[in-house]
Amino acid sequence: MKASEALRVLAPGGKPTPIGKAVMELGRLDRSAYLSSYFTDELLRRRVNTQLNRQESGP
Repeated sequence: MKASEALRVLAPGGKPTPIGKAVMELGRLDRSAYLSSYFTDELLRRRVNTQLNRQESGP
């Protein structure tokens, strides 16, 4: 399924369905869990910073 098709099912007419709202909340939980890990794990922060530096200095 394409992203555009999923959006049509989860938010027809721009208004999210109950399932669409649940999917958005799951995304927020996932993002919160990642940020919690990011702030508490120095090794993760270093790896992310290394990747950012590589992308910025790329070809």
